[in-house]
Amino acid sequence: MNLEFTKMHGAGNDFVALDGRATDVPWRDSAAMARVGARRTGIGCEGFLILLPAEEPRTAFRLVFLNPDGSEAELCGNGTRCAALYGLRRGFAKTDAFRIGTGAGIVEAEVLRDDPADGLVRLRLQPASAPQRRMVEVPCAGAIECVCVDSGVPHAVVFVPDVGAVDVCGLGRTLRRHSAFAPAGTNVDFVQRTGPGTLRMRTYERGVEDESGACGTGAVATAVAAAAEFADMEFPVRIRVTSGDELIVDPREAAGPLLTGPACEVFRGELPETAFHTKGDN
Repeated sequence: MNLEFTKMHGAGNDFVALDGRATDVPWRDSAAMARVGARRTGIGCEGFLILLPAEEPRTAFRLVFLNPDGSEAELCGNGTRCAALYGLRRGFAKTDAFRIGTGAGIVEAEVLRDDPADGLVRLRLQPASAPQRRMVEVPCAGAIECVCVDSGVPHAVVFVPDVGAVDVCGLGRTLRRHSAFAPAGTNVDFVQRTGPGTLRMRTYERGVEDESGACGTGAVATAVAAAAEFADMEFPVRIRVTSGDELIVDPREAAGPLLTGPACEVFRGELPETAFHTKGDN
C-alpha cells in the first residue's frame, strides 16, 4: 500500500508530513525513516512530522517530530507551524485555533492564513528556560561566550558582529558536541544584532548535523537571549534567517513565547511501502 505524504517548509526548514491515522507509518524504525529522509535517495528533508490521534484532553492531535536520521526530538518550532497548517487541512483540527501535544508539552497554534502556498501560523510555546551564560573553550578559537536557553530543545546562542563571516558548520559542529553540553549536545545559533528590534540568525542544527535554513526554537532562544543581552532591545523582534525568511518572536509573555512565521506546502506524493526497506528485505 502506498503512503501519502506532503512536503512542506517553514521559513526554508523542510519537512515531510504524514497522517498517522490512515496508514501504519513505521516512525519508530529510525533506520527506515532515515532512508526516506535521505537527500539523494529518498524524499529529502530536515525532519518528519507524524500526526497521530490526540492523547491529551482538548488537543487536536499528537505531533511526533523526527530528525532526518530518524531520531526523535521533543520539538521543532518551524515544523510545528507546518504541522498546524497540515493538521487543519487534514481535518485534525476543526477551527483555526487549537492545541497540539508535543514532546515538549502542549503548544497553542493559530492558523492566521490558511493558504497552502503561503500559510502563516502563530504558536505559543511552553515558557523557555532562563538564559544562562557559559564560557566554552574551543581549540583554535579560544573562549566563546554562549547564552544557553532551552526553548523546548537546548540552544547555545552566540552573539557575533558579522553572522555572514562565521564558519557555521565548523564552529557549530564543535560547539554542538562540546563536553560542556554533554551528553545530549546542543543546537547552536550565531546571531547578529542589526537594529533595535531586528536580528540575523544562522543555526547549526542538532540531528540535521548541518546549517539549517531556519530554526523556530532557535529563533525563540535567540529572542530570549537578546532580551537578556541588550537592555534597549525592542519586541516583538524580527529575526532574518538563512533562507531569507523572517520569524517574529515575542518572548515577554508569561504564558509562553509567541512565534509567528510561514508554513507552506511544496508538493504532495505517494511512497511505496518498499521505500522503507533496505535492498534485499522481504
